[in-house]
Amino acid sequence: MPDSPTPAIDLRPLFAPRSIAVVGASPRGWLGQTVSANLRIMGSETRCYYVNPKYTELSGEPCYPSLESLPERPDTVILAVNPLRATQFTQQAAEAGIPSLVIPGGGVVEGGEAAAEMQRQVREIAIRHGIALLGPNCMGMVDWTTNSTNYIGDVNPWLPRGHVAALAQSGSVTDAFLHAPGTRIGFSRIVSVGAEAVLDVCDYLAYCLDDPETHAVMLFVEGFKRPDRFLALCDRALAMGKP
Repeated sequence: MPDSPTPAIDLRPLFAPRSIAVVGASPRGWLGQTVSANLRIMGSETRCYYVNPKYTELSGEPCYPSLESLPERPDTVILAVNPLRATQFTQQAAEAGIPSLVIPGGGVVEGGEAAAEMQRQVREIAIRHGIALLGPNCMGMVDWTTNSTNYIGDVNPWLPRGHVAALAQSGSVTDAFLHAPGTRIGFSRIVSVGAEAVLDVCDYLAYCLDDPETHAVMLFVEGFKRPDRFLALCDRALAMGKP
């Protein structure tokens, strides 16, 4: 993808959602139930809805046939579908006015031209509609400043809240942050950045620098899409006194 800035996108619906909808949740899958369980573990007030026209109930909770049938418009949609089918659901989310979207799942980088085309399409839709898109090929995020999460793996209930933000392009490293032994580091948020179709590590770093609850930022980075932007943010972090 070109080394060019994307239009300003509001990240607050992603990190502080009032409600989340898991599209494609099913009894055979685990993603929807995991997100819901993580919200309970955190004692979050973020509401979680399941969306799948094949079911009317999942794990004792109602399952809705579409985004339009939900009792409210969610701030975040998580796609629990094959990532190669993400384009049609991204378009549906855009038409429903959803401000943020999470596309998890593996196989995107190794999926060849079909995966590359999907990323181009979801990028175009998200930018056109101003959607804060996390991923594809990510694990989601956990935010202790807003007490919310869209993480698709298990959240460690004993990890203390603190003032360090952790950003990683690797999902396994994100899991390592989340399940690190001991309590020496307390986190403000942990973000699995993923394939960065729209938002990249610089967008999340800028958000953390603006956050008064974040006093330092830890990064695991395999490559930069906007190295000049990253260096500018490093200069800003130094001037602010945020390591």
